[in-house]
Amino acid sequence: SKKSRLPVVCLTYNESRGIERAIKHHFAESGKKLASYRSLGDRHPVKLRSGYRVYVRASGVTDREAEEALNLFTLQGSIPEPVRVAKLLARAVGA
Repeated sequence: SKKSRLPVVCLTYNESRGIERAIKHHFAESGKKLASYRSLGDRHPVKLRSGYRVYVRASGVTDREAEEALNLFTLQGSIPEPVRVAKLLARAVGA
């Protein structure tokens, strides 16, 4: 979000321990990558109006603004419409 000057909201559907172990395993010199990952901050659980819980990490917006945006774009279930459409398009083009 710093380079693009646009807000970024990262979304996961399950609580997890993160990816530190995978970074250490796959990158010989993982120190810089781990520092970047850790600088992102923690994910926060958000209960959507639809009743589903998601985990959010936001940059360029507050956690509250991210939650409001997710609720605005989530018509039903746990997947916001822009994410759902992106997945459909990716499958259609074979990504």
